[in-house]
Amino acid sequence: MERFVSCPFRHFASHGLRLKERRLYRMDAPDIGQLFHAALRQTTEKLFAEGPAGMDALRWQMEAAAAVDRLLPRVQSQILLSSHRHRLMARKLRDIVTQASTMLGGHAALSAFKPVGLEMSFGPDGMLPPLSLELGNGRWMDIAGRIDRVDAAESAEGLLLRIMDYKSSAVKLKLDEVAHGLSLQMLTYLDVVVSHAPHWLGRPAQPAGVLYFHVQNPLLHTANGVSKEEAEDLMFRKYRMQGLLLADGESVKLMDESLNQTTKSAVIPVEFKKRRQLLRAFASGRLHAVGRIAFFGAIANSPYRQKNRRRRGCH
Repeated sequence: MERFVSCPFRHFASHGLRLKERRLYRMDAPDIGQLFHAALRQTTEKLFAEGPAGMDALRWQMEAAAAVDRLLPRVQSQILLSSHRHRLMARKLRDIVTQASTMLGGHAALSAFKPVGLEMSFGPDGMLPPLSLELGNGRWMDIAGRIDRVDAAESAEGLLLRIMDYKSSAVKLKLDEVAHGLSLQMLTYLDVVVSHAPHWLGRPAQPAGVLYFHVQNPLLHTANGVSKEEAEDLMFRKYRMQGLLLADGESVKLMDESLNQTTKSAVIPVEFKKRRQLLRAFASGRLHAVGRIAFFGAIANSPYRQKNRRRRGCH
């Protein structure tokens, strides 16, 4: 749906004509993304299952490195083991995953939210049913996909659910892109898990938020030297997640329990002087509108322009 909004012809070329670039023996962004996702899923799944014993930072580093080593031979016919250059790349990717995993462990230690679903698929063959939207005149649109991570926490109002998505580049959920239908994915994921919570989890649930986690290994830039403790704090803040949250103090504190001692979180994009509302209902309505337009076969070559930039045209 986002691809259709960005340019109907781009959507037609990809999903109608099913055009694909020739597969080359090289490392591409999708290969790296799949490695990141698989390694983080394996690490998270194992350490959360161990409870408090699995929250040690060193354990997260060791388990993440082991997960990457297991996965390296599966990437593009062992390309990361094929030369000195690729082995150097593999080492850098391992460093990124282990550092990111350490920060995920730090986030987990401060949060009451725990994973209830990792790489959850929804659709005809998924763990959850598709999101079905009625387009009118007897037509329906079924939306399928896969969610990186679903977390849950207990609150005074009942069960809360949030979506986490791992990204290999910095991403923010911008309200203007949601409004124009260019960023519907995360809110759609939230709609899916909340709608199916009674059947899936055995009870209703409320939405808590949607968050992006940047998988990275950043450098610290400081004018003067810093202590080890200061460096660790600065590094932790580099991994502050981005997204939208429910405007509710209890929900926010469940995501970062250190907010009892401070007003600004190092984990999530919130300060108590600022409030944001979730746009779940709006996103669902936007999907309906886009689905109806797509159904009638619009394939115009009309990439969108945002402010002074043209982004993601029809190439």
